[in-house]
Amino acid sequence: MNPQNTSFLNNSRDSSRRSSISVISNRFDSVITGELKSLNIEAEKLKNVTKEIIVIRRVQMKFCVFALALCLSTLAIYVTFKMNAFLAIIISLMAILFIIKEQIDSFIDWF
Repeated sequence: MNPQNTSFLNNSRDSSRRSSISVISNRFDSVITGELKSLNIEAEKLKNVTKEIIVIRRVQMKFCVFALALCLSTLAIYVTFKMNAFLAIIISLMAILFIIKEQIDSFIDWF
């Protein structure tokens, strides 16, 4: 074989190797870039979900405070105005059960 032909073949093999390495590298870069973009999107979604959970927890706490205030005010009205004891107990128990329900829901949401 002619030395020029072997040199040409070696050069063409090297260039084809370089081009295939370049293609693989570009594909790898595009896959990595795509994965990073999807991870950023997922991170943003998690941030939004975390904010929503915090808002829900605040609302649950406000309801619990409201129920506790209702319970205490009902008992205070009972003591001051001597309202029907059965009605005062029912309203207080409803408020206490509401507090317990909200706390259980809040506890279950953690898991």
